[in-house]
Amino acid sequence: MRLSQPSRRHLPWVLACGGLLWLGCSDDAAQATDGSGNGGVGAGNSTGPGSGGGSTVPPLVDQIEGVSVATIAGSADPGDSDTPPGSFNNPANLTVDEDGTVIIADFDNGMIRTLAADGTPGTLTSQTGFRRPFGLALTDDGKIVAQTDWTATGDNGGATGGVLWLVDRTTGAAEVLAPDVGRPRGLTRVDASRLVVSDVERHDVRLFDLSTSAMTALAGKTGEKGYVDGVGEAARFDRPYGSVRLPSGDVAIADQGNHVIRLVSLDGTVSTLAGTGTAGMVDGPAADARFDRPQDLAVDAAGNIYVSDIGNHRIRRISADGKVQTVAGDGTAGFRDGSGSEAQFFGQEGIDLSPDGRTLYVADGTNGEVEPYHRIRAVALP
Repeated sequence: MRLSQPSRRHLPWVLACGGLLWLGCSDDAAQATDGSGNGGVGAGNSTGPGSGGGSTVPPLVDQIEGVSVATIAGSADPGDSDTPPGSFNNPANLTVDEDGTVIIADFDNGMIRTLAADGTPGTLTSQTGFRRPFGLALTDDGKIVAQTDWTATGDNGGATGGVLWLVDRTTGAAEVLAPDVGRPRGLTRVDASRLVVSDVERHDVRLFDLSTSAMTALAGKTGEKGYVDGVGEAARFDRPYGSVRLPSGDVAIADQGNHVIRLVSLDGTVSTLAGTGTAGMVDGPAADARFDRPQDLAVDAAGNIYVSDIGNHRIRRISADGKVQTVAGDGTAGFRDGSGSEAQFFGQEGIDLSPDGRTLYVADGTNGEVEPYHRIRAVALP
């Protein structure tokens, strides 16, 4: 690994701190969007909750060596072709099954797509009323739980009209599990019958029972965003997004609007795992690290957490011992394959790991913009 400065516009000064040289950069303020085209929170070193005034901190990148990024499917052009390398229309999220098949929420096509371990693309679900899929989870019996932003009739139901579906892996048929569930884009199975669902519009975290379709509160207060560690309704989130179950049994959640990674236990206890609460780009100890709108998470068998840090256009890693490093991305929104430090991402909204933990797959779509980014990327890990 090496320490380096981000490849952005440099400020003509150097700050020595802790024996390291930090070369400062100017983070251009930006307004980003999620896959739905809804505006995200501001980018750059903006003041956030818990910032204590939010003084600008120069970026620090601790780059992991030996990483490479390649495009394995899709292109600059939108489409729905299953002819290799395939085409997509804003692939917004993905998950990987135990056989290495990549399951993709092809957001603007209204489809669930697949990418076999040998790179062959396919279409699993394409049916009337199934529109704007995003959240994905796998069940014990091999089915897919998919969340759509729009209603079961394919209409825009607003922030409350989302649907949870159960998708048959053999036929591709999607049946409604629960309508009008809000927008729980983060789905993580915590046992055979329950999912933890994190809702970016309600700002809360709930438990969903697959056998009864019952939804119960776990943490946060519906409709009230904020940044508070606590238990149950006393806790606060701001756009809780992607999540993963850790080896401990707790669930890590990308708290996007607060620029932190939160830890949620199944008794509703919420704490902060990494980040200061202020947007920025700082690697180092988890308590001092800064993120900028973290959106999705993946975890390996050793408990290392991978973070799609969309405001920084990077993939980050929180090691099991609490150290944050940069895996891939040069800090610029765009498209470029190559080494980890040279690669560029644009959408990078959804990520997941291969069964052996050696490859991180990235749904690199448009992020809700009209842009030529419709690709599935593979990050080879050392």
